[in-house]
Amino acid sequence: MTASDTGQQEQETAAAGGQTQSPEGAASPTVESVLRDKDELKNILVRTQADFSNYRKRMEQEREEARRMVAAGIIVVLLPALDDLDRTMANMPPAVAQSPWGEGLGLAQRKLQSVLEGAGLKPIEAEGKTFDPWEHEAVMYDETGEHAEGTVVHVVRAGYKLQGRVLRPAQVVVARRPVKAEETAPDTHNETRGG
Repeated sequence: MTASDTGQQEQETAAAGGQTQSPEGAASPTVESVLRDKDELKNILVRTQADFSNYRKRMEQEREEARRMVAAGIIVVLLPALDDLDRTMANMPPAVAQSPWGEGLGLAQRKLQSVLEGAGLKPIEAEGKTFDPWEHEAVMYDETGEHAEGTVVHVVRAGYKLQGRVLRPAQVVVARRPVKAEETAPDTHNETRGG
């Protein structure tokens, strides 16, 4: 057997194992292995593109959430001013309300409300509604019996939602049934006496 016969036999053996040898003796890949590598690289590329797309979406969501947080922080600072304007307008004597000064104050109140509503702020409806601990904060109870138990009778301070989330709960007076005197006094007459 000559040297060229030995080289040819080695090439045939390597080809049967999925590789061929080049004349220089280095192993070269077969078509099947190249296709496998191509499919693997394609899968890696598809996963990388999906990961990048998810990353971009997540970053956009985080940016949007940061914008909402900044807006919420600014609005929370402005709410006491809106409360003051609302109270001022509600308690203003009619003669003052109809004066240019009163009308200007009313205009400022409506403008501030309009700007805040444009940012997504909505008042929480409370009066006459059933008490909801997620949206209302009970600060007092009304035990007159004039309203159904658990109904919001009066709003002490307005509450607001920002884009569907409660920014500040409404402080409310809630109706409850009157408590009778014998229900509040502890029963101390049934003590057992030793003897």
